Amino acid sequence: MRNAKRNTLIITALMIAFSILSITSLSKLVFTAPQHELTGLEYILGDMEYAVGNNYGLIYSIDGTQIADENDGHYSAINGYSEIIGDESGGIVYELRPILLANSCVANKRNRTGNSIVTTLHSTGQATAHSILSEYGEDVEASICVVLKDGAVLVSATNASYSPQAFQNPEQYKDLYVDYNAAESAKGSSFKPIVYRMLLGHLDELSNGMSFVGTDFEDLSEVNVYGNTIHNWDYYYPANYDTMRDDGTYSRFCSLTNLLQYSSNTAPVRLTQDIGFKKSYQYMNQLYALDQPLNTDVNTLTVEPILSEDRLPYFFFGQDASVPAVRMAQLYNYCISGDYYVPFYCAAVKDPDGTTIYMANPEPKDNYSMDFSVKDDILVNALSDTFESYLDNRLIAGYSDELLYSRRILTKSGTAENEDGTENRVLMMSVLAEDRSDVICTACICVNGTSSSITNAVFIEKLFSVLESMKII
Repeated sequence: MRNAKRNTLIITALMIAFSILSITSLSKLVFTAPQHELTGLEYILGDMEYAVGNNYGLIYSIDGTQIADENDGHYSAINGYSEIIGDESGGIVYELRPILLANSCVANKRNRTGNSIVTTLHSTGQATAHSILSEYGEDVEASICVVLKDGAVLVSATNASYSPQAFQNPEQYKDLYVDYNAAESAKGSSFKPIVYRMLLGHLDELSNGMSFVGTDFEDLSEVNVYGNTIHNWDYYYPANYDTMRDDGTYSRFCSLTNLLQYSSNTAPVRLTQDIGFKKSYQYMNQLYALDQPLNTDVNTLTVEPILSEDRLPYFFFGQDASVPAVRMAQLYNYCISGDYYVPFYCAAVKDPDGTTIYMANPEPKDNYSMDFSVKDDILVNALSDTFESYLDNRLIAGYSDELLYSRRILTKSGTAENEDGTENRVLMMSVLAEDRSDVICTACICVNGTSSSITNAVFIEKLFSVLESMKII
């Protein structure tokens, strides 16, 4: 039996192991901060002075593994961390270099050695994810991330190749630094739950007969919008529908669960059209701040804007929803819990004596919040139903029914078509607490640019392996 008990205090315990003291919150939701603006950590540590010839600080995982070595002023990450640790051209080293470099802050006046960073990254989870992603070739962009509800990024792994040449000439080779988890890519139908959460907040604006909270929403096999035909993936399968319409198309009556399981494209298009595409897009931005960059402590997560009104329908069913994987995980945590946290990668900072001088203390953002009961929420339960619909014998054989049918696992898959004929395949997975009162974390696996079919079961099994390695499930 692989149904490991979740360790509800995993992060707290790890923090205690480091003797970390809470000082202030790292995560600041500053949407339009310029590149040169000081980070929360820099404010805490004071003005930095770059001093040649002095020692650098070290970089650790949250569970105590040193994950980067410094040699002559340059960092080299151990296997599985290069794309997120980076160097002078990107990543943790680039963004938090004032901390790692020798400086003149009060804690270091005597020995003038750089401070060390304890990241939120979990070494076992990171290693498991990196091993899984190694099976994908360089012709695709594969990534896995896991983000706790409070924003801590436990896993950020990719199959990106990373050249050490960037160490010697970061300007010339800066394009070699790639973090697929922080880069925009179309998320397809996995974006639909985010749209439905917005729609649930505006039910009073829907016309009569357009409610989707019951079981009688009419899902159409195809619709025409702005002169373009948008259809469901199964529009040519009459057996999947109840009725043939006069125009030769089909319809079926659905609940929200059905709409997610069928992954209807036309439903979110018709619902947002009923409210108004422009107004619905405005509501999405108001609820999620998708039109603003989200600044973490080491990167900026942006969502590709929709500049043409005729592309708005494609945004609402996910085809044109280009969102970084880490931000998708953050959005799912928000959709499921109602609490909006900013992702972060730095858990703590230690001075050269080993004293903890900073600990992240994330707090939800008051101006982005939703009030609902997680256990009783229609979207949460629909996503639980969707997970169960993805199960097959392969998964059931590997994990216990106690886990598989616990109603704690929420999923939604997605496929986006690329212009070159390839596809982006995505699976989002959120894990609830044992009493289903709140979300613990959300994981995301993406394989972008693939020409082969990847089943939901395969993706579920891979994410289970990562979550199990950290004893989250």
